[in-house]
Amino acid sequence: MLEFKIQSSQVSAEYGHSGAAVVNFTIKSGTNDLHGSAFEYFRNDKLDARNWLAPSRALTRQNEYGVTVGGPIHLPKLYNGRDRSFFFGAWSGSRKRGLDNIERVRIADPAFIAGNFGGLTDARGSRVSIYDPATTRPNPAR
Repeated sequence: MLEFKIQSSQVSAEYGHSGAAVVNFTIKSGTNDLHGSAFEYFRNDKLDARNWLAPSRALTRQNEYGVTVGGPIHLPKLYNGRDRSFFFGAWSGSRKRGLDNIERVRIADPAFIAGNFGGLTDARGSRVSIYDPATTRPNPAR
């Protein structure tokens, strides 16, 4: 059995000069039987939903895969590690093609927070007309 914990953003000082995230793995103790596992995390743009702000789905294909194996150390005519010595090995790989959609987010300026949307512009810098949603007519006071 394999347990993992992902910590992102505010990681503890015990991890030193780590990047944006820390991943901890814990494995169970040895056993007298040979055990193993295989896994794959699969992501494909045909199966993903569209981000609610994006005009289309991100063209992303991602595979993360691996295997684990563990058991007693046994060297014929030299050493029998049953109930004493164990081994465990793991291998993982990943493959990612494409890019995730990256969204630009507008931060509200103080005038917007105060309720003044007179300076509202679209992505090209053109002014956006403010209108009454009940009538869909432009506000003549603007």
